Amino acid sequence: MKRLFLNFILITITFIVNAQQITTKVDERVELMCVVFRLAEAREYVNDNIPKYTGIVDVHFLPHKNHELIEYTQRLRGVYGIGYNAPMSLAAHLQIENGKVKLNSNFNKNQIEYRWHQDSLPKYIDLLNDFYQKTEFDKFFQSNADFYAKSEQNFKTHITDNVNFTWFENFFGTKTPEQFILVLGLLNGGNNYGANTESLDGLEEIYSIIGCRSDSLGMPQYSPGATSIVAHEFNHSFCNPLIHKFYLELYPHAQTFFSLVETEMRQQRYGTVRTYLSETLVRASELKYRVEHSDNPSKIEKRGLCSEISSGFLWVDTLYHLLSFYEKNRDKYPTLEIFMPEIVKLQNNLDPNEIYHRIENSKAEILGTNVKFNDLNVDYNLDSITVFFDRPMYKDAYGYNSEGLDANGNRCHNCVKPIYKPDRKQPVWSEDGKQLTFFMNFEPDTEYSLNFPNHFFKSPDGCISPKNTYYVYFKTRKKE
Repeated sequence: MKRLFLNFILITITFIVNAQQITTKVDERVELMCVVFRLAEAREYVNDNIPKYTGIVDVHFLPHKNHELIEYTQRLRGVYGIGYNAPMSLAAHLQIENGKVKLNSNFNKNQIEYRWHQDSLPKYIDLLNDFYQKTEFDKFFQSNADFYAKSEQNFKTHITDNVNFTWFENFFGTKTPEQFILVLGLLNGGNNYGANTESLDGLEEIYSIIGCRSDSLGMPQYSPGATSIVAHEFNHSFCNPLIHKFYLELYPHAQTFFSLVETEMRQQRYGTVRTYLSETLVRASELKYRVEHSDNPSKIEKRGLCSEISSGFLWVDTLYHLLSFYEKNRDKYPTLEIFMPEIVKLQNNLDPNEIYHRIENSKAEILGTNVKFNDLNVDYNLDSITVFFDRPMYKDAYGYNSEGLDANGNRCHNCVKPIYKPDRKQPVWSEDGKQLTFFMNFEPDTEYSLNFPNHFFKSPDGCISPKNTYYVYFKTRKKE
């Protein structure tokens, strides 16, 4: 099959699965977009996780921070919220050929992440090409070829060699697709992204773009959890075509499911019914992989299903158990494609509203804190923040973020992060599990903004997160 992507770097680590090639590489287009968003001070791309590399990047590119592209990137980011996975989606649709950057004419432009508006994209590509040439990005990229090669080898040794790729062919009953591409995002920090492209003749390419941290030698380091990320994204290359084939049969009922959790899905960057369906099938299949390769399968199964249901994938548990039936009847269903009518039948016989309300009623609510929102006269001698819940919670799950909202509901840029007390006293739950106290120090005449994300907390069985994230903004009074 003719490959559609011409601009990957030549230094490539590959390994074979039943005569199919799966490639892990550093991609020039991905690094280009990461550099641009780093210069634009997009916080998700500003990190020093690999100081050995980011130092070289900054020395080469900081003199170009005043390029028009950087200001335009900041403007589009402010207007359309472009960030996180959106730059990676555009990267996958680029072509770098003969020293020029352009959109790949073989791709369906409608597949580019929706935050890239068509009215601004032509100008953006022109500026991106100008930036690429004026910064001599190709020379920079070539000069780091040895570092990239070592990074690829490191990933292969610690991650891809530990993924059982033959499982996927056995589970789905079909050969490994050729369109799965693993990319190392060396400037992505701890973030991992997926990206899809679709050629004009309908061929889809699935990208898994993996972030990393630095080891003691300054080389990219990947946590064991990256194997699950690879498994998740690899599942897409099998699941997406199945959802596409049966989409018209699935859509009417799936649309009802999606409408109930649309806000949650959009926050997770799953903005369409088709994406919601694909993610549901991928996550159920991924959990099958994780359970089979775990030393504690029952624990992984329970936690995995809890996590997915809590994230808004309402019928993933029912689907997961149906896949168990599929596994036990492979003589009748040699491939998942043959089994798909049973999945269609299952979804279409479920009651979305009943499932949704049952799950919602099982969720706790974060009622508030001992400090009222927008209290501008808080005693600076306060030594703790207590969070209140409407029912008992799991005592081994908790946390907070120091980024929140100001009194007007906007992100608080002037707020100071509270500090733990010098004795590092750990948070304490009340005996009934309905109150959690964080011990902190505060300064006089200072703004603070905290949020307590729902996903940091769980029900007593360690399963379901509260239905809301709670925000608190306050200011301490002046020192007397």
